Amino acid sequence: MESHEFREVKKMTINMIPNQWETQHLVVKDSILADLPELDQIFAACAYMEEWSGWKQVKQAAHIEESALTDSFIIEGELPPNGSKEFWRVQHLRLRDTSEMIGFLALYHGYPTADIVIINYLIIHPDFQGKGYGQELVRGLCEHVKSLGYTRMRTMVDLKNWPAVRFWSQAGFDKIIQYSGDKIISKKPLRICGSRKRLYPEGWLTCLLKQIIKLPWR
Repeated sequence: MESHEFREVKKMTINMIPNQWETQHLVVKDSILADLPELDQIFAACAYMEEWSGWKQVKQAAHIEESALTDSFIIEGELPPNGSKEFWRVQHLRLRDTSEMIGFLALYHGYPTADIVIINYLIIHPDFQGKGYGQELVRGLCEHVKSLGYTRMRTMVDLKNWPAVRFWSQAGFDKIIQYSGDKIISKKPLRICGSRKRLYPEGWLTCLLKQIIKLPWR
């Protein structure tokens, strides 16, 4: 059964991020099937993260030899319950000065409520990590999402992946709203499923109204 919140999302027009946008050093553009080989190379280059995420154990149990992105990643997407592929977006990152693809991100718009965007993936090739491109991308993304009327963004990260935990915390995703994991200590990873960033500070509407009607701060 669909939730009331999700029915409200489907009734509304969901604004999508632009097909192409730029930051100081990056050009971000919608990915198509022709981009899949490059995306997969970047994905494979980050396979070392499987040790932190627990994906290595999942692959071994399912007898999967290697990670690979398929056409469905772009065409169908990885959707939430009752989700629609029209709200899924995969975009790749290229350096403005060389046009080299260095990473990609995947988003879902308007879930679980219409004012939220979920970052499903943000992957940067190891050769370009630690250079500030990821933080630059997130800042630009937040500005675009905010301009479209969204008030919050969410992502998820595995607790054992300390570089990712540090990255998202520095990017302002510092509110844990949900987590899952075993009730007892084990080798399985504990996943933080809802690290959230508010695109407006608490009380932003009050501050905005004060500026409009020129009331003094109290």
